[in-house]
This record gives sequence, structure tokens and C-alpha cells, in this order.
Amino acid sequence: MRKFFLGFLALLLSLGLASCGGGGGYDGNPTPTNALRMSPLLSNVTLSVGYVAEVAVISQGVKPYHVLSSDASVSAMLLDDDTLVMWGNTIGTSTVAIQDSGVQQKSLSLTVTVKATPLATSVGSSLSLESGESSTFTVTGGVAPYTVESNNNSIARVTSQNNGVVTVSGQSGGSAVLLITDAIGSTLQMAVTVTAPEFNISPSPATGVVGTSLVLSITGGTAPYTTAISSNPSIASATINGSTLNVSLLSAGASTVTVRDARNQTASVAVTATAAATVAMSVSPPSGSGQVGTNMILLVSGGIGPYSVVSSNPTIVGASANGNRVTASFLSAGASTLTVVDSIGSYVAVSLTSTQTIPSLSVNPPSASGRVGSSMGLTIIGGVAPYEVASSNPSVASVSTTGNSIFASFNAAGTANVTVVDSGGQAVTVALTATLNTTTLASNPTTATDAVGRSVVFTLSGGTAPYTAVSSNPQRSTVSVNGSTVTVNLTAAGASSITMRDAQGQVVIVTVTATAAAGGASWIQPPNQAIPQNSTASLSYALTGVGPFVASLASSDAAIASANISGNTLTIGVGTSGRRCIGTGTRLVQVVVTNNATGETATATQTIVGGAAACP
Repeated sequence: MRKFFLGFLALLLSLGLASCGGGGGYDGNPTPTNALRMSPLLSNVTLSVGYVAEVAVISQGVKPYHVLSSDASVSAMLLDDDTLVMWGNTIGTSTVAIQDSGVQQKSLSLTVTVKATPLATSVGSSLSLESGESSTFTVTGGVAPYTVESNNNSIARVTSQNNGVVTVSGQSGGSAVLLITDAIGSTLQMAVTVTAPEFNISPSPATGVVGTSLVLSITGGTAPYTTAISSNPSIASATINGSTLNVSLLSAGASTVTVRDARNQTASVAVTATAAATVAMSVSPPSGSGQVGTNMILLVSGGIGPYSVVSSNPTIVGASANGNRVTASFLSAGASTLTVVDSIGSYVAVSLTSTQTIPSLSVNPPSASGRVGSSMGLTIIGGVAPYEVASSNPSVASVSTTGNSIFASFNAAGTANVTVVDSGGQAVTVALTATLNTTTLASNPTTATDAVGRSVVFTLSGGTAPYTAVSSNPQRSTVSVNGSTVTVNLTAAGASSITMRDAQGQVVIVTVTATAAAGGASWIQPPNQAIPQNSTASLSYALTGVGPFVASLASSDAAIASANISGNTLTIGVGTSGRRCIGTGTRLVQVVVTNNATGETATATQTIVGGAAACP
């Protein structure tokens, strides 16, 4: 089957074609072997109005073929490749017949039913909008064209509709129903809910002094706001400027100002005009103090309410006003001034002091000791954060702090005093003592022998890290240290002494002997590598020469090692056990490599280091 261009299909529909013949075919009458055939063989087909479908392929019989639809609800035709195409014009049922051109005129037929899919929208059966908001959705199903109408245009209005794309706008708060009707009279109802901000005037109520004006804010409703009416114009008159309500207070008394919006909704505010104050404003008590975490109530008298209050330092003393009561909250130690202001600008300043009882400063534990190389934590108690912490002898004990926690590291034998000072100036001293690690420094193994160009590995235990090592004869052996692992590279034949030291000066001496290098070993680099037993990583060796190379491994090593060669790289990995566990000591795994081009052989060694390293 293939896709069709919509323009081509529209042209076919406009022509109203119902049948079409094909060219070529068989000569003479059909026989049982070339009888008219439909693939697949169909008896019933269902289409939707406006939809096109390729339903089957007609073959055999005698061309040309003829296609006939019994009802205008269905159009049908054959393409040039004898594909039977149908499309639904309107709701109905038709019999579509396909007939060949033979003398006996064989035919096939099927029943085609055209239905309309139910009406639906891209947003479902309900829609929520805010007043002034628009939403666009698409109508699907049924039979186009569609019409959409609102049952209440004052709440929801359809502002545009074109080819099933509909835009509806929220007008005011409430509920409406959109009625969607298609070309054959099918209908669908969509519920629309429109919400609108509450129509308000703030502040409400409002009070001011005669001869002054109130500036109030209008919110919600539907702009523009058209009318402002005072219930007592001799007391208050009002005008509107956009969303601002200006009220002029003319004489003492009360009035209600009502505002009307564009939808004739109303909002009101009660206003009171007071005469000028006859009693000077005062606050009692005029000053005071309190403990951090407590509150104080101050009473305002005189002046003209309502009253407001501002704190000069709200992090020390917070304040709020309610009627003629001012609440002061003591938040932290210090001083602050509260300024109480009435509605005509008179004010009174009140000085308040916030105090705090500070607990004594201490450290837990008050003294401590630890071995060199270890660390410990101490806790600061009381005082006032933040704290400053310093060690009198950082080379013995160094310290750092986070919040009220001290972290101490013992670096060398001796004593140090740690001083803690809080932000209020309180100080306390903690004595720390660092002692030596008495564990004896040891090496495993204590002697080793291997060929020149290879390496031997020693593992240190006990003592105090970090460790150092030096060779008595650098011409015969060189040394490197990585943690507790000492690697000795054999550079010339002969014996050397390797002196190993810990951080506290303990010494252990081992002996290494280098024998003459094995023939051909120079083309494997490095000839020896060490790896701890807890590692499952692979070691790589570079092979020089042309090759090809072949590697062989002793069967006794197959459980803990494997050897593979790719090009000029030898890889020694983990064996069949999947790990290298050997327990204590070391174990050598030797791989013999043969250069098939020259017949030379050489040995690559992997030293597995056991001991404290845990096995996987």
C-alpha cells in the first residue's frame, strides 16, 4: 500500500468518480486458474466519513476491471496497480462490485458501511478559565463543518471558530455550556467554568483626619471601574483613577464609599473621618528591657489611631501593633528603638534592651591523649558561637573546628594546649598529649633474590606511617615507596641492603640480591610488576620485536592468573577463581613469552602481595 496526496484525493472526490477500469489482462474467458481474485478477500468494510482507505488488490480475471458503488455514501476506484481504494462521503451503506471484462463477466462484491466518529475536543468535555483569559481547542469526530455556541456569552464567549479550531474567552465568573454541532446534527456539550478575582477595596475599613485624603487600592472585578458613590458626601467624597480610589475627608463622621465595575458589580469600603487629636500620643512603658526569647506589651494612648510600629533593629527586637497594643519580641542580645506612629504622623520613640544569660564555656573532654597518627573529636559546650580554636603546638596536635565540634590530629609525640575562645570573650584550655605508636616495624619478606632488570616487593607493617626506604648501593638497586609497599628495582648484579624507617624512627633492614639477567628479558618491559591480592585489575607488559608472540603459564597458576597477548601487549589478569587471594607473604606468577619469529623466550613476572589487604 502507498500513501496518496490529499490534493489528488480531493480532485477525485470533486469529480464524483465511482468506477474505473484497468488496462492489459488475460485474453479470452477466465479459467479456474485465473479467476477474478481479491486479496485479501473481504465481505465487509467500515469507513469513517471523510476517510480514505486502500482495502485490497484485484488480480487475475480479464482486464480491464470495472468498479461500481451502489450508493453515493461510498466512492470507489482502482489505481493503476489494481489497488482498490474507497472513501466515505456521507453516512450510509453501499455494495461495491468489481467486475472483469471476460465473456462470462466474473464479479466480486463487498458491503461498505460509512459511519461518523463521535464528536470530541482536544481538551475533553470541560474547560476552566479565569476572567479575561482565552483558550483554544480543536473539535474532532462527527462530520465537519462544526458550529460552536455559548449559552451565556456574559460568562464565556466564542471569539473565533475556523475548520474546527475554536477560541473561547472568559468574560466573568460563573458557569456556561458550549454546544458543539456537526454538519449532520450530532451535538456535544462542553462545560466551561470561569473564575474571577474577588472585587475588593483595601485597606478596609479606612480612617483618616479631616482635611486629609485616603488613597485606597481597587482589585478584582472587571476594569474599568466606572463609579464611586459616597453614602455621606458631606463627610467623604471619592474619585477613581484607574485602580486607585481617592477619598477626601471633609468633616468628622462615617461614610461608605461604593465602587462599580464594568460588569455592574460593586465593592464597598467604610471610611471614618476624625477630628485632629486633642490628646498627645504616649507609650507606656516609655522604655524597658527583656530576656532573649520573651515578649513585652506596650500600651499606646492619645494621638489618632490606627497605630503602626517600626523597630530600628528588628534582628534584636521585633515589633507588631494591634489596636493600641504594641508587642515587642526580644530576639537577640542588644538594643533597639521602637517608633510608634499614629494615623496623622505623630510618633513616640521607645528604647528597649534585649539581654541574654550566657552559659559558661567548657570543652568535653577537658583533656585528652592519643597515639601519633590518630585523631579524635571534642565538643564545645556553652559560650556564644562562633568560636575560635588554636593549638599551642600544631606540630604535636593540629586542630580545626566546625560549629561546636573540634577535630584534633596527633602528629608527633609531645603535648599541646588547645585554646577555645567564644564571641563573648570567654576562654577555656584543653591539654592534649600525643604518644608514640609502640607497634614494632616489620617487613615481609626480609630477603629477596631476582634477576637484574626485575623488581622485588616488600610489605611493611607496624610502626607509624609515613614510611621511607633507601638502598645501600643505588648502582645495584633503586627503591620506591607507596604507602606500606616498598618496591626495589634490581639494576645490577650483587647484594644491597634496604633500610626502611617509619615516622617515629623505627628501622628495619632487608637484603636483596640481583643475579645476572635472563637471556632475552630486555624485550619485555617491565619484566616484573607487583599487585596486591585484593585487586582484580590486569597488568600490561610491552613486547618489542616483530612477533607473533605466544604466552604460556604454569597450570598451578591458572586459578589466580591468566595470560593473553594482543599484538605487542601481554596482559596478565585474574585466573579462573576470579581473584588473587594468597593469604600472607608474596607469590610470583611467571609467564614465558616466545617470539615465534626469532625463537627467543623471556619471562614476565607478576608479584602478588598478600598480607593485610582484604580479598574481594
